[in-house]
Amino acid sequence: MIRAEPVPPARDIAATAAFSAYPVMRREGATRHVWRCEDEAAPAAGGCHLRLDDPAAFHAAAAGARCLAPEPKPWGKEEGAMWDPNGNLPRFGRDLPA
Repeated sequence: MIRAEPVPPARDIAATAAFSAYPVMRREGATRHVWRCEDEAAPAAGGCHLRLDDPAAFHAAAAGARCLAPEPKPWGKEEGAMWDPNGNLPRFGRDLPA
């Protein structure tokens, strides 16, 4: 596999386009597509995880966005999350050294 590209639902394409143009969504080769959806519950039904080299730098670049700072998790990951305008919750992080 070369890469996977998430395709979350979007109720408001204009808000999504503005959010996706936010510099943090263009880091480390990540690509995100959306599909138009009227169902308000759809964004909560899915998700994606962006595996990054430096989740702390990703979080710092997201200043002003609704974003949770990355922190170590019991399952061996450093993980944070960011809500988009549609209610999708992309997570981001990296594997912690064993």
